[in-house]
Amino acid sequence: MKLLWVGDYPAMRELHRLGLEKASRRKILKRAQAMVPDPCTTLDMTNALELAAEKYLEEHGHAKPHA
Repeated sequence: MKLLWVGDYPAMRELHRLGLEKASRRKILKRAQAMVPDPCTTLDMTNALELAAEKYLEEHGHAKPHA
């Protein structure tokens, strides 16, 4: 599954701005996959990715992104 990491999602956009999306991609993807049922929709996965990205940013001391 190929996923976009930048878009209308503030946490993913913040990861990109900070240059962290490549280093953190695997951790965030694994966390997001654990949040969604199998099978899941693209929207389910995108929302889970946004939540996982927010949590990753918070854990690493970055301010919570705003829309």
